[in-house]
Amino acid sequence: MVNKTVNAINRLKPQYFEGIEIGAVSVKWVRRTEDSILANEIVRHEGYAKEKLLEIFERYKSNGNSTIVITGNATKSVLNLPYYSEVECLEKALSFYDLTPDILVSLGGETFSVYPMKDGLIKNIISTSKCAAGTGEFIVQQLQRMGMTVEEGIKASKDGEFTPISFRCSVCAKSDATHKLNKGECIPADIAKTLIRDLARKVSEMIESAQWATHLIVICGGVTLNQVFIENLQNFLKDSEIKVLPESPYLEVFGASLYATELQENLPTYDKWFKKSNTVFDSHSPLKDAEVLLDYNVNLNTKGNIFTGDSYILGIDAGSTTTKAVLFNVSDDSVGASVYLRTLGNPVNATKQCLNTLIEQIGHKHIEVIQCGVTGSAREMVSVYLDNCRSFNEILAHARSAVEELPNVDTVFEIGGQDSKFISFLEGVP
Repeated sequence: MVNKTVNAINRLKPQYFEGIEIGAVSVKWVRRTEDSILANEIVRHEGYAKEKLLEIFERYKSNGNSTIVITGNATKSVLNLPYYSEVECLEKALSFYDLTPDILVSLGGETFSVYPMKDGLIKNIISTSKCAAGTGEFIVQQLQRMGMTVEEGIKASKDGEFTPISFRCSVCAKSDATHKLNKGECIPADIAKTLIRDLARKVSEMIESAQWATHLIVICGGVTLNQVFIENLQNFLKDSEIKVLPESPYLEVFGASLYATELQENLPTYDKWFKKSNTVFDSHSPLKDAEVLLDYNVNLNTKGNIFTGDSYILGIDAGSTTTKAVLFNVSDDSVGASVYLRTLGNPVNATKQCLNTLIEQIGHKHIEVIQCGVTGSAREMVSVYLDNCRSFNEILAHARSAVEELPNVDTVFEIGGQDSKFISFLEGVP
């Protein structure tokens, strides 16, 4: 009888201890036993945090024999599970290593925080402003705009040169980087190096603003996976020892999993883990109700209208974000072929790709290209590449085409990838 009771208790005893956090960019999850970490995941949720959590729970059978502790305000609003604050979890994780740093720095996707500490306890919190120019996710986005993954960007940065960029805000930084690339003043590797170096500078300034001892600094958060960033930060803080722990990328949830080993309360049944959303938003009438007011005549089906022997004008828009090209038939004012692709920080290469695509659409037909015109932020560079063809600023190009299509036009709104424009007309003149 005693043996049966012991076996029953062993079956009820949790086998795994898990920590979970929903961040601004990623879902972080860790599973451990009382002795070691078995698994961890950092998954970008793209706004679908609940779905990502369900995938993790199902993949690792978390509803079987696990005790779970959650951390972070966003997690608390989604999951109905035992909760400890991020501060408590960070302190718990550091106590596991018997670490008593002077400063703990948390570097997330959209928020950076500096925690001055004493005797293993957090004494203050200093966070970044609402501007995203100095965060990890901003770097990810800018690397993607240049056609690079994070890993490729970090590797390229090692061979890049520093180039001055205005980091007053994310818009200024993005604009500077885009225009420097489009004008050929630098290469993507230079931008990658500059972004990472400036990020390290901002973090070092945050640390110094705490006016606290900086002998030992522990770094946590997803940005710790960027070794080049850590090296740059160490260069800015030469008198400090910077320590990155094995669990630094997910230190909060590691601390949560440590709390899970001490948890006495039982978890709710699996069907009650997720909270029901009671949020009610104000809503407007559906856009379809105004559909009768819209005159929408976009026609993207322009392939296959190339005619042998006809004359065409090549038009190119070498924009900050995308590059477009058309072959315009002068005999009937039709677009014979077109292409639309991303610039990826290299307008000349994007133009080459556009030309190759147009050539493929032309096939074996013989045509005459009698003129070429280019617009967009990289028009000067692309104009030189195309034997100094005619170039026009975007406002004039938009205005000319708008008047051609709709002579009575009085207003044009142009919403692009990098900026937006408002053009007002008086009797057809912008």
